[in-house]
Parts: sequence; structure tokens; C-alpha cells
Amino acid sequence: MRPVVAQSGDIRAAWIQHSTIGPIVRVITAAAACPRVAPIAAGATPGPPAWRTVMTERSAPDPPDFPDRVCDWQPSPRAHAVAIEGWPQTLRMPAPEPRRIVAFGDSGCLGADQGQDCADDWDFAAIARNAAARQPDLVIHLGDYNYRGTGCIAYDACCTYNPFNCGFPDCGDNWTNWRDDFFTPAAPLLAAAPWVMTRGNHELCSRGGHGYFRYLDPHQVAPVCADNPVITPDYTDPYLLQLGQTLRLLVFDSANACGQPGLRDQVTPYRRQFERLADLADDSVAAQTWLVSHKPIWGILRVLNAPPVILDYTLQTASGNRLPPQINLVLSGHQHLFQSLTMSTPGAPNVLIAGSGGAELDNPAWLPPRLANVATGPGGPTVGVANIEHDHGYLLIEPNGPNWTATFYDRYDQPLMTCDSTARPSMCRPVP
Repeated sequence: MRPVVAQSGDIRAAWIQHSTIGPIVRVITAAAACPRVAPIAAGATPGPPAWRTVMTERSAPDPPDFPDRVCDWQPSPRAHAVAIEGWPQTLRMPAPEPRRIVAFGDSGCLGADQGQDCADDWDFAAIARNAAARQPDLVIHLGDYNYRGTGCIAYDACCTYNPFNCGFPDCGDNWTNWRDDFFTPAAPLLAAAPWVMTRGNHELCSRGGHGYFRYLDPHQVAPVCADNPVITPDYTDPYLLQLGQTLRLLVFDSANACGQPGLRDQVTPYRRQFERLADLADDSVAAQTWLVSHKPIWGILRVLNAPPVILDYTLQTASGNRLPPQINLVLSGHQHLFQSLTMSTPGAPNVLIAGSGGAELDNPAWLPPRLANVATGPGGPTVGVANIEHDHGYLLIEPNGPNWTATFYDRYDQPLMTCDSTARPSMCRPVP
């Protein structure tokens, strides 16, 4: 039987992402079968490819919420790019050594019922266009892709004293909301470079987890949400990405970590996750090792009252406030701002928080632009200097041997903060 050929318009999205088994091509299609693909060798002139390979179905249609088909294919390491039948854009495979890395999280729109007008007060599409124009080699999304499909009162890692906040109603986890909140505005950046997808708390199974596991999860086989995601929370193991000879990423699923004490005890499962993380950190050698996690282990939430509120209780307790010594940078989102933490405690990694992708910003009255000598908790490192920008935008990080530089660009693509891993006492400074 000949494969069904994808027609123009059948494919809804296509991109390359790093997975637990290596770089993969992923496609969302409305066709009756997965499309055909063809690798393009380095140095070859793109032309009419010989369609020999059909992509593998990852997820079958599941109407009415998910009427599409999701397909995967793992190209040969020798491929330079990939062509997909029925898709106009050729997708570029990962660079041997990524030199320009875009990072941000929290890109969805909260919606008018939560104070954010998605038509006039949502900057993700502009951010994606601006970041794509930088011609990055890699994009790291730090989690929280879909807000308008998760904007209801549901289990959010903590079971608060309000019992209605520990359920899992139908929040609107469906293709339409995923399309509007992520795939349509992200299209130019999905086409520009391979991605690393990090899971956020809006991708919990009580909220947008079904869509996340279906569309973006990096595992070869899509995880399945439990029937009751409150009684049986879902955790996915950390994994290692070796990106060339000088950079590796440790990707950590922190979606279920309750930030404040006394609300829900998840220390034991996360202690096992940190043990696995330590094993992965010992697996290879690289000049730089970055921990990529949606929720920050150390992040200053607010300083309105004394003492300051520091995130994240579960992650700090489970890790013993220590990370493997190989980790020299932590990249996180979750807080809707840009925040850099330069630790004064010897051996503690620096932290960049970029939950700035488009969701309504945190209250600027919670944090001043600069803080100094902030304790992160019992046994935790001390923040020597914290610099904060209350604006939407993205980070452009450029590794250089054992060091790196970074710039935080705002929604108008203007630089607001520059960072240098060798700088002290603060690695990031506002642009004059």
C-alpha cells in the first residue's frame, strides 16, 4: 500500500527538538497518515528530495479535543537538514557546537478573565519573531506554554487550603488552545532552530498535561496521565543532552514541586530525582553544564515583608540545597520577569530566570531592580547580588569555552541586561 501523501495545509506544525534519544523531527498533521521525510546532507543543494521514509505515528487522533496526528522521525546524525513532504520549510538539524542560544519561558496568555488581553497585551509573537531573526542554533523553552487552555482552578503542585484548588476540571486542554497559545505565535522560531522543551506547572496533567505529553514531551513513547493526577502525580526523569564538546544540559522536570512548605509533601520523589541528576552529571565531561528546569531552586519571589520569600521549598529540601559541582548555571522560568542571581557562596552556581516570554508579568512592587546579600534558606547559598527586569523578552546566551555571555532583550528587541559568567560581584548588569 502506498503511503497517504500529505496535502498542502494538512501539516499544522513541524519542528526539530532534542529528545531523550537524540534530535528528532516532530510533525502535527490533520492527514490520514504521517508524512514522508527526507534528509539533506551537509553541503547539498536543496532540491526535489526522494521521499523514501514515512514518519512514525507518536499519537493517533483523539477527538474531539485532539483531532490531529503526531508523528516522529529520528534522522541520521549525518543529516544537515530535513525536508517534510507537504511542508514548505526545510528544518535545520542541530549545530555541532551551538553558539547562539535563545532561552525564555512562560510564553502563553492568561486571558481577559485573568487580566491579560491576548489581542493587545501579549508579546509572545513579537518575541518569537525577534529571537528567530537572531538566527539561533538552539532554543530552550523553560516551560508554561499554554495558559488559556489551563486557566481554571486546578491542582497546581500545591494543594492549598482551598479544596477547589486540588482538583482537575476540564480547563480546555485541546488543540485549539495549544495552537493559539503556542504553535501559531511560535512558528517562526520553531522553523529557525532545534528546541529543548521543558515542562512547566501549566503542563501538569490536571491542566495542560495531555497536550504537552502529546505534542512536546521529549520521550520516545509519550507518557500517559494518570486517571487522578492529584492522587497520582506524574514525574518524568531528568535527562542529559550532550551538545557538542563544550556544553551539556541537564533537563529536570520540576512541574510538580510545591514551592511553599506545609501545603503538599513531594520531597521524597524529588529526592530520587536529584539522585538521578547527580548520576547524570557524572556521565560526561564538558566545559559547561547547565541545569534547565521550569521552577527555580533558588529564586526571590518577593521582599515586601521580612524575611524575603524564596522559591522553591520542595526543590531546596529534596536537593539538600546542593547541586552537583559540575553544574555552573541554572536556567529557570516560572517567575514572570527576568532575574539574575549571583551567588556569593563558594561553589554555588549562578541562576538566570527568564519567565518573560509573554505571560502577564509579576507585580513589580514585589521586587526592586537590585538586591544584595539575600539568604535563600536554611543551608542554602547566599545571593550576593540579584538584578531584576520587569519586562517581557528573551535571553540570547553565547557560550565561549568554559565561559559565556548573555543579553536579555525586551519585547522591542532592545537590550536591557548584559551578563558575563566571569564578572563579579554581579554577572548581569543593566544596559546604561
